[in-house]
Amino acid sequence: MQEASKERFDNIMRAYHSLGDECLEALAAIARPAQFQKGETIVAQGKPCGNIFVIESGVTRVCFRKGDKEDTLCFGRGGDIFFSFHDWYSGEPPVFALEAVDYKVEGWWIPIQKFKELEERYQELYKWMQLLLVEQFYSIELLYRKLALATPAEKFDNFWHFLAPNLRSNPPKSLTRTLPLKFLAQYLGMTPQTLSKILRKFVGR
Repeated sequence: MQEASKERFDNIMRAYHSLGDECLEALAAIARPAQFQKGETIVAQGKPCGNIFVIESGVTRVCFRKGDKEDTLCFGRGGDIFFSFHDWYSGEPPVFALEAVDYKVEGWWIPIQKFKELEERYQELYKWMQLLLVEQFYSIELLYRKLALATPAEKFDNFWHFLAPNLRSNPPKSLTRTLPLKFLAQYLGMTPQTLSKILRKFVGR
């Protein structure tokens, strides 16, 4: 791993819990770089994976498909970490898929089995994983509190004000260049037509 890339990797991992230099070196040694283009599947739903994906840059979405229907659960960005609980706990195929939304998504694969082996050598990884899981469940609670029982306009307003800075730095009218209207509407639980009307009003504020 190149020095600049290693520094970014270390910073992302340390964001969840302080890790020693030796532990970070061991993690970097098992991490494999990966790059995906817009629309590509990073983690496939229902297919074996066995990896943690650490997002270095770009925007992703977590989605679920059932027959010819699909739903968008949430979006991820640089600094986020994705893995399937089914995969981690029992080795079952992931229930949700992870896809690249941005034109380029970069990150690293960390094999789950090798990560678990490192946990036995570096006890701080147990605390790291605990805090990562707590952060993810916190995000689920926050998401529900902001979107549940809200009007479509309230949902979008809450979404906009809690957006990641790398998305909010763009004007609202250019939002759908990064997040397709269809995916954003799925996430907010409304039709694309309703979201389009809200966007027009929001941009006019």
